[in-house]
Amino acid sequence: MSRFLFSTDALPQVSRAEAVHEFLEKMSEKVGLQRYTDDLNVRFLFGGFAGLHLFVARNSLLTLECNGKGRLSDHISIAFNDSSGARLTRYRGSESVIEPNGASVRLMEYPAAHLKTSGNTTILFPAEELFRRIKYKDSAFVPHLHRNAAGLQLLRRYLDIMKQDGAPTSRAEEQLFANHVYDLLAFTLGANADTAEQALRGGLRAARLKAAKDYIAGHLLDPGLSNDAVAAHLNVSDRYVSMLFAAEDTSCKTHIDTQRLSKAYAMLASPLSARVKIIDVAYACGFNDITTFNRRFRARYGMTPSDARRTKGSNDTDLLC
Repeated sequence: MSRFLFSTDALPQVSRAEAVHEFLEKMSEKVGLQRYTDDLNVRFLFGGFAGLHLFVARNSLLTLECNGKGRLSDHISIAFNDSSGARLTRYRGSESVIEPNGASVRLMEYPAAHLKTSGNTTILFPAEELFRRIKYKDSAFVPHLHRNAAGLQLLRRYLDIMKQDGAPTSRAEEQLFANHVYDLLAFTLGANADTAEQALRGGLRAARLKAAKDYIAGHLLDPGLSNDAVAAHLNVSDRYVSMLFAAEDTSCKTHIDTQRLSKAYAMLASPLSARVKIIDVAYACGFNDITTFNRRFRARYGMTPSDARRTKGSNDTDLLC
C-alpha cells in the first residue's frame, strides 16, 4: 500500500494555506480553504491500492471548498465525520448535517463544501466499481449516511485496517480486500440482490472476523473468553462465529489458545519476566489451570514452559510462526 504523509508542522504559518492547496490539487482535486483559524494546522495521510484511495485528515477548524476538478473526478467519496461535533456539508444545492461517525457521499465531479470541519476519514473509489454493483444509481448520491446505516460501521472497520501497518501486502490480498470494500460500499448504498448476498458472504463476513479477532486480542486475560463470549459481543450466534473461523481452517477456541500461548512464550523468553513464576505467566495469559497450560504449550512448541525460559528466545521466528 502506497502512503503519503503531509503535515504543516514544519512550515511557517504564512505558507501553510498555499502548501495545503498544492498538496490536495496534486493528490485529488483543487480545493479552497476558507474561514480557517489564524493558527492553521493540517495533517493528511493519503494512501491506497487496487483502485481504492484513503484520505485521513486531522486539522484545525476550517471550511473546504472543493471545485470538482481533478484527477479523481470520476470517483465517489464517502467522508466519515471524525470530529466530536456535527459537520455541515453543501452538495448539489442542498445542505446536510453530518453527525459524529456519520458520513457524507459525493460524486467527485460535482463541487461541494465542508463547513467547519476538523477531521475526517474519506475513502475514494472509481464510480464504475459501484455502479455495476447497485440496482439504482441514484442511491449512490444520498447526501449523508446515518452512523447506524447498515454496513457503514463494518466499512469503517475495513478503513481502520487500511490505516494500519497490517494492511494487505501482496497484490492478490489487496485485490481481495478491495473487492470486499466495494461490496460493503454497494451494500451500504443500495446493492442489487446478487451483490448484497455477496457482501453478506464476503465483505461482511471478513469484517466480522476482524472484529472477532480484535475482541479476542483485547480480552485474552479474561478466563471466560470463549466462542459464546465473542458471539455475544458481535450479537450473532455462536454457530456463526464457528463458521467464521472454520473458513480459515481453525476454530475460535484454537485461535484464542494460539494468541494466549504466543503471549506466554514471549513472556517466558523475555529477561523482563525472568523472575515471574510460570504459574503466574499462565494466569497472566488467561489460563486458569497450570496443567492445561503446560500441556497446550508443549503441544504447540514441542517443549515445556521451563525449556522455553531457558532458551531465552532462541529460534523465536520458528516457534511463533
